[in-house]
Amino acid sequence: MPNPSADQGVSCQRISQRLKNKDAATMRRALEEFPVTILDIGVLGFGLLSMVQVDIGTQVELEISGVNGIDVYQCRVMFCRQDASHYHLGLEIIEQEPELLFMDMGVGKE
Repeated sequence: MPNPSADQGVSCQRISQRLKNKDAATMRRALEEFPVTILDIGVLGFGLLSMVQVDIGTQVELEISGVNGIDVYQCRVMFCRQDASHYHLGLEIIEQEPELLFMDMGVGKE
């Protein structure tokens, strides 16, 4: 007897926003700083292109130009895949600097 659930298509929806214009950002690990290109932004993290390989599990800092200045995120590298002449990185957000969160909520604005 056929399994009806096996015949149903699985629908997947992207939960990250693919950016039409790739935004530049700066990534730091230890004392090293290098430019990256943001491919997509999601609720939990970022997809990036980098010329530098970064090991999975490495904690990095990501600086992005935001509406109220520079947004800084503490992230963990979840994957690093080499594609042609660059690396495709997946970052999971660990935390965002508190003062930026307060600025976004309007706290401290006069």
